[in-house]
Amino acid sequence: MTAPADQIGMDETMKAARIHGFGSPGVIVIDDVPRPTPNEGEILVRVAAAGVGPWDALIREHKSLVSTRL
Repeated sequence: MTAPADQIGMDETMKAARIHGFGSPGVIVIDDVPRPTPNEGEILVRVAAAGVGPWDALIREHKSLVSTRL
C-alpha cells in the first residue's frame, strides 16, 4: 500500500494549462485547480511534463473539422 498523496508532498492544488475560449495562443491560461482525488480502484499520477501537438492548435483556433465545445 502506498502513502496518501497528502503524505508525499503533493499540494491540494495543481497547475493546469486551460483554454476558456477559441483564439490565438494568448487564450491559453495557467490556472490553479483542485488536485483530483482518486476514487476506489483509481490512482493519481503525477505528470512532470506534457506535450501539445498540431491537433491541439487546430481545436484552440476553432479550425478542426470535428465539432468542439469549450
